[in-house]
Amino acid sequence: MAEVGFHYGALADSLEKQANDQGYTLSVRGEVLEEMKFGLVLNHAQGTLTDSAYERALQKLHKKVIAALAPINKET
Repeated sequence: MAEVGFHYGALADSLEKQANDQGYTLSVRGEVLEEMKFGLVLNHAQGTLTDSAYERALQKLHKKVIAALAPINKET
């Protein structure tokens, strides 16, 4: 798998869009992963999560995002 990167901030594009821009899809898992991202960002912004807890949670989310990636089949 080629190197892929994601941004998880509040103003970042959706995870599916970021994956699509890199030639991948998150398929049916995309919506669930997006909700997880939203919850983490919201809780961190509200102060419910400490910075270190937020970083650990983002690392776990990132592993799930990478595991869900599938190449987009582009038939021309």
